[in-house]
Amino acid sequence: MAEKATWSALHIALVFFGVIAALYLFVPHLFIWPFTSSEGIESAEEVEKLVVQLLRFIAFFGIFDASLLVFTGALLGAGDTRFVMMTTIIVSWLFLIVPCYFYISFFNAELFTLWWIITLHVILYCTVFCLRFLKGHWKQLTVIDES
Repeated sequence: MAEKATWSALHIALVFFGVIAALYLFVPHLFIWPFTSSEGIESAEEVEKLVVQLLRFIAFFGIFDASLLVFTGALLGAGDTRFVMMTTIIVSWLFLIVPCYFYISFFNAELFTLWWIITLHVILYCTVFCLRFLKGHWKQLTVIDES
């Protein structure tokens, strides 16, 4: 039943974030206009171009982040907390914090490269937790001892 609920939650999350992603991709100005509609904003055109590009990243990122949240919730709910904690620490340090730190400290950090690092990080996260869920180790865990 937990497995079926997880797949249902994943479908709902993908539909919801799929719609949001489509809106970000096809009508990004819908989200931008409240911030650029007032008079006197200098270089609003430049900012709009940047925000449209960032919304594309967020559209892609959001699909994987939604999946990550579903699989993480399923694993945590099943009691696989140690794996989630250790994976979070390792993946965050090795694939997000350290690369971003070195990129910012020693190279000319560009916004889009940082977003690629962040996006690849969430894809890796999602993949690891999805594979852990599919492997089924969580099915043998006991959350509440009934003795």
